[in-house]
Amino acid sequence: MQDVVGEILQAEKHVEELLQKARDEAQKIKQQAEREANQRITDARARAQEIIQQTTQRARQEAEKLRHETIEKAERQSGEIVRQSRTYLDELAEQVARMIVVID
Repeated sequence: MQDVVGEILQAEKHVEELLQKARDEAQKIKQQAEREANQRITDARARAQEIIQQTTQRARQEAEKLRHETIEKAERQSGEIVRQSRTYLDELAEQVARMIVVID
């Protein structure tokens, strides 16, 4: 009888050891999964930051390019307006001069 009780106690002890090993292994797996998840989150954040910086840089470059193009266009238009004004003023001056000559 004591042999049977001893075997039962031995079996319970063995089962408890197996359960503890399983718990320990499950804890290790959980910790590894958490480390991997944290690393993936860190990597994703770094990649997102990189994408944001690249996008911001491209937007700045496009804005600067558009600014330069707008300034160049305005300068060309301004130059054309000045040329047209000079032509108009020259023609007006000639007309005034002819009127003065006719009046004299």
